[in-house]
Amino acid sequence: MKKMLMATAFAAAAALAACGPNANEQAATPPSEQSADAMTPVVAPVDPAAKTLEFATKTANGDMIEVETSKIALTKTKNAEVRKFAQMMITDHTKISSELKAWAGKTTVALPAALDGVNMATVENIKNADAAGFDDRYLDTIIDSHEDAVESFRDYAENGQEADLKAWATTTLPKLTTHLNEAKTLRDKVNAAENKSG
Repeated sequence: MKKMLMATAFAAAAALAACGPNANEQAATPPSEQSADAMTPVVAPVDPAAKTLEFATKTANGDMIEVETSKIALTKTKNAEVRKFAQMMITDHTKISSELKAWAGKTTVALPAALDGVNMATVENIKNADAAGFDDRYLDTIIDSHEDAVESFRDYAENGQEADLKAWATTTLPKLTTHLNEAKTLRDKVNAAENKSG
């Protein structure tokens, strides 16, 4: 009996010795030598609905900024060209906003009814601007907003998942690009005139 117990203990010890080094080697294996699968980060898939909601919300806010700042420009600018441009912004972005709302009405997407705090601050900045340099500040705001919008519309036109909204982004993008270019040209003229008079 004693011999049998000793033999069993010896076998168990031998088995542990055989397993030990492999386990230690695995634990000591540096991350760089582990398998690629074990190191690959898990990337969450893009939610098409989230991308569509983000684009629609961003567009709605952008339209409200364009319209509200342009209404202010109509009352504060003394430049006929800036006034004409501001009126075009109101007309075009009211139309774009209506088209977006018509699309949203056929979906479950809820568009913002009013500007949030950050975007409202942009409008307040224009409202509180001094008469001197007003046109430049207004046009800077329009340019910044349109640069953001052009990038957003281009991205959704190329990568959007909702077919109707994607088609609308594609057809609306050229108008926004035209707005951006006209605003830049007008700002250059305004700045040149101010530099000349100064």
